[in-house]
Amino acid sequence: MAGLHEKPIFLVSSPRSGSTLFRLIMDSHPNIAVPPPAWLYDFFQPYIYSYGDTTVPENLKAMAQDMLDCPTIQRWAETFSADQLVARAPEPTFPGLYDALHLLYAETKGKPRWGEKSPRNALWVNEIKSDFSGAQFIHLIRDGRDAAMDLAESSLFPETLYSGANVWQTWVSSIRHSAKSLSADSYLEVKYEDFCAAPEAHLRTVCDFIGEDYSPLMLQHSETESAKHWGKSDTLHARTSRPISTEYCELYKALDENDRSLIEFLIGDLLEDLGYARSMPETTPSPHLVRQLLAADSITLLANAAFKPELRKRRQDRLDKGVWKTEDREGQIWGFV
Repeated sequence: MAGLHEKPIFLVSSPRSGSTLFRLIMDSHPNIAVPPPAWLYDFFQPYIYSYGDTTVPENLKAMAQDMLDCPTIQRWAETFSADQLVARAPEPTFPGLYDALHLLYAETKGKPRWGEKSPRNALWVNEIKSDFSGAQFIHLIRDGRDAAMDLAESSLFPETLYSGANVWQTWVSSIRHSAKSLSADSYLEVKYEDFCAAPEAHLRTVCDFIGEDYSPLMLQHSETESAKHWGKSDTLHARTSRPISTEYCELYKALDENDRSLIEFLIGDLLEDLGYARSMPETTPSPHLVRQLLAADSITLLANAAFKPELRKRRQDRLDKGVWKTEDREGQIWGFV
């Protein structure tokens, strides 16, 4: 029985850092297949014990079926059976099934190598490296102020800029902490802004890192069926089907100064450590306001969480009708609508 894939590629980042764009670019390489996000470590890693002894065929098949039933995998255009995964798994384990799933996907594209992109893998780097000893990690880093804005503007949670910045800091810090135990040939950082400004140069660096020849097809990602399909079927990632540009860099400069001060109070040190300059003098915000902002995006009943987007829509409707104007609010720290 063959062993696990020797050098899978894991694209890691905080949410809204350009990783979907980067996935489509990497997927355009003639030797690499990177499917839509699987989220499987997040879904399964803490609960592998519940499948018992996976050398028992029925237990391994149960895990395989659960993996295929995940809504993330259901979004794939390609379909596989639990029997296919079990038969293809190089070992009767979670990483064995994980490997089989991604190899089967790669084969449908006629490619020998697979990659994976799930933002939450940022929190599972240690476990991934333990499962796939030869794994290579590419960390796409975006200015946390822009990432926070993108989160607040999207249909995702959190809604407040402050909580979005907190998410960015948590994800980026987690990846970099795990990277301390990785070798130079296992971990590469790519700054989103630098990449957008000079994509070919950075893609050549990426290809050298993963041991592949650079392909001009990578800069034609927007012309692929995968990018066109993803852009049309998922409004959250519609911009990824466009050519690479710097259009979405330094968005934070349009924010109110108080909002920028509040965000930079939280993530300013990490921004500077990554080479991003602060835009405001250091200040200390009201602890009371900080608690309110974090609580607004904290755990709650599903019914309450579902109602928040409805309230956002109603606010937007009133804005469209002229009931209120954007200048009526003090800032955008609570969200963009």
